[in-house]
Amino acid sequence: MTQIEDSLKFHTEKLDEVMECVETFKQTIKNLEKKNAELTSKNNNLETRLGALEQQIQSLEQERLSTFIEIANVPRHDSENVQNIAENLAQKLNVSKSGIKNTRRMRGRGEREGNLLVELREDNIQNEWLAAAKRTPVSVADIHPQEPDNYHPVYIRENMTKLNKQILWLAKQELKSKLNYKYVWFKKDYVKARKDDQGKIHYLRTLNDVRVLAHQKQ
Repeated sequence: MTQIEDSLKFHTEKLDEVMECVETFKQTIKNLEKKNAELTSKNNNLETRLGALEQQIQSLEQERLSTFIEIANVPRHDSENVQNIAENLAQKLNVSKSGIKNTRRMRGRGEREGNLLVELREDNIQNEWLAAAKRTPVSVADIHPQEPDNYHPVYIRENMTKLNKQILWLAKQELKSKLNYKYVWFKKDYVKARKDDQGKIHYLRTLNDVRVLAHQKQ
């Protein structure tokens, strides 16, 4: 009888030890889960703050370009005078060429010619040029002395940061081409999209904004 009691006592003590270990493990798991939740929360907070900071930097970079415009679809010539081309454009648009500070040809991508980058003296002059470009169609022949018979259109637009160009390109692919958005455009710091004339204007500040909008129920 004593042996049975001793055996029961031994196994009871071992069971108590096991149960104590189980409780310890449970508490350890709870503590780890709590720490993991805290770390996840901190990580999400850091990502949010980083995203806000990146948007501020992006906004400042775009604001710095408020005195620049791009002239697209102008053929390149070895002997071209890009300053003269910009002045011819000013004359065609009926805006003062004295507002031009500097002009240069940007680097192209692949076989595509780089656009002309025109630096203007004040940001309000950019608004003047863009408004005039909406009113007045311009062809290559109008502004390029070496292309007198080239009547392809010339495009005048705001100069954008690399990220905004990527956002605009993605928005045109995902929204305009695939989802038939009527309007996708860039104006004053932001890429914007609108499904139709009565639709809401969506501001696209990041590439992820485009992806989220593209996957919303239409």
